[in-house]
Amino acid sequence: MKISGRSLVVFLRYPVPGRVKTRLARVLGDDFAYRLYSMFIRDIISISQKVDAPLTIACDGEIGIEGARPFWSRDIPYFIQTGPDLGMRMYNSFSRMFSRGAQKCIIIGSDSPDLPCEIIEKSFSALEDNDIVIGPADDGGYYLIGTKEGTLDRSIFSGIQWSTPHVLTGTVERIKKAGKTYSLMDSWYDIDEPADLMKFYKNNRLNVKSSHTMKFLEENMELLNKKNYGFSPLSYNNRL
Repeated sequence: MKISGRSLVVFLRYPVPGRVKTRLARVLGDDFAYRLYSMFIRDIISISQKVDAPLTIACDGEIGIEGARPFWSRDIPYFIQTGPDLGMRMYNSFSRMFSRGAQKCIIIGSDSPDLPCEIIEKSFSALEDNDIVIGPADDGGYYLIGTKEGTLDRSIFSGIQWSTPHVLTGTVERIKKAGKTYSLMDSWYDIDEPADLMKFYKNNRLNVKSSHTMKFLEENMELLNKKNYGFSPLSYNNRL
């Protein structure tokens, strides 16, 4: 598939019980975490399709991808991530999109199902005057990274302590060392822990109808209340 101009790539993990959202699964169970993550995928794809850029899905998983296809329409192209770690999987994905004609490419994760599409649009605009754009996550990582043709640098994705609070600072250090310019977007949050899920719930109390994730949480409120994380059913009279 040939691409021109912008390209938006969603990084997601093949949804299999016991292999996704493991920190949430420790509290809420493997099946719940799997079904919840499936809703994350639906929401982030819905958000991505509102952005003025062709969408491609990059799936991490050694099991056949067809099992994941119900989470997106068949007209959305996809490929399997390759590389020994997250950094090389992102680097290889950027390389892939640029080889197919993209001039600007942004990668987002699938752990922020309420990420405003305005942030993604703003990130593409930031690449007009910068080599790299990053969306900082509250946990010290990032939920978004983008670059443009001719500025991709392998060193920026190498030697990072992934899944630690040092991901963002380590990446910025490498960007500076490589002599690249960068822009930081507004911070946002990933949903990895029960506290993150609670934050999402509070932030989206009026978005039940438009959010697959919120609908799922409402439908499973009995289980959530048993875990004593402060969830409470929304009044149907107050829903928009």
